[in-house]
Amino acid sequence: MSKRKIQSICYLAFTPLLLFGCDFMENIFPDKDNDGVIIANLNEIPFEAEGGKGFLAKEFLKAELEESEDYYLLTVYGIRVQDDKKALALGFQLAGNDISEITAGSTYSNWVLLDEKAGKFEGAKGAVEMRNSVKSDNSVFKASSFYTGEIKLTITEIDLSKREFSGSFQFSALDSQVDTLFQVTEGNFENVKWKAL
Repeated sequence: MSKRKIQSICYLAFTPLLLFGCDFMENIFPDKDNDGVIIANLNEIPFEAEGGKGFLAKEFLKAELEESEDYYLLTVYGIRVQDDKKALALGFQLAGNDISEITAGSTYSNWVLLDEKAGKFEGAKGAVEMRNSVKSDNSVFKASSFYTGEIKLTITEIDLSKREFSGSFQFSALDSQVDTLFQVTEGNFENVKWKAL
């Protein structure tokens, strides 16, 4: 292929980007994970992660619902990519028999085993984790309120039809492998939208 043909193909490929800009790119590459925001203090250091900031963002949210006839598990976490590319995640899980049990004013303060064989729980559990990268399975640390039994999570608003909710939380989480305790205080999540798996 001649150099001129290659230049013509490149020109045609990039012309739409020049003409339509970022809006055009957003239509080609859907960039929203979930809307909403999680804000908290982690060992008195501010943590914030906002959804819908783009596929190259250094912060984003994930909110996913696993559901069966008699059980649900709703996992919500914010992720911040550090300058060293490590990924810091902070969030919580809600579980129980039926997602419709979650209402404005619901408060959760424990994580109770319902069925050991099936691995089913009821209540809320908080977690803090750092991985070597967003895509890595290797954790630098992994702490959970499961080991401390200390969590308070309150739902302030919920719309099941829109799969969206808000609330507040605080918990202490222990990494039992390295015996490190994390305190999460003044936690809030606003307009977090979850997707069904």
